[in-house]
Amino acid sequence: MKGSTVPILFGLMLAHAAAFAQGKTFTVSGNVRDGDDGEDLIGVSIAVMQAGSRGAATNAYGFYSISLPEGKYTLRFSYIGYAAREVAVDLAADSRLDVALKAEAKQLEEVVVSARSRKANVSSPEMGVDRISVATVKKIPVLMGEGDLRAHHHRYHAARGNGFPFVGLL
Repeated sequence: MKGSTVPILFGLMLAHAAAFAQGKTFTVSGNVRDGDDGEDLIGVSIAVMQAGSRGAATNAYGFYSISLPEGKYTLRFSYIGYAAREVAVDLAADSRLDVALKAEAKQLEEVVVSARSRKANVSSPEMGVDRISVATVKKIPVLMGEGDLRAHHHRYHAARGNGFPFVGLL
C-alpha cells in the first residue's frame, strides 16, 4: 500500500508545480464604440500582437473579453470603415479597456467592369450542360418506348471518374 501512494503523491506534486510555472492569467475586457456618436460596434476584431493567433471579436453589444497570462501586450482593434488602433496593455490584474474607433473614409481607385474577359476559359455561360449526339441517343437502351437519358448521363460521368455518379438524381 505504501509503495503505490508514493508515485501518486509524486504525480500530484508535479502537477501542482506545473500549474504554478504557468503563471496567472488575467482578463482584459471592455467595449468598442464609434468615436463620433458612441454607438457600439459589432464584430470588431481584436488581435493580440504578441500571441500569434489569439484574439477576439466584439459581440452584439460591442463587448469583448480576452484572457491572457500576465505580461505586456499590444491589442490591435480593427473594423471595416474605421482606422485601426493599437493599444499597449500591461496585464498584471484583471482590467477594463474601452476603445473608441474613428471612422476612416478611403478613396478607392476606379473599378472597370467589362463583359469580355481577356482570358476566358468558358465558351458559353451554360453550366451543367452535357451534349449528347444523336448517334449516342440511338445507342441508349429503350424501355417501354423511351430511352433513359438521365441514366446515361450518370453512367457517363461515373465512367469518366469524376466521383459524383448520383449528382442530380434528387
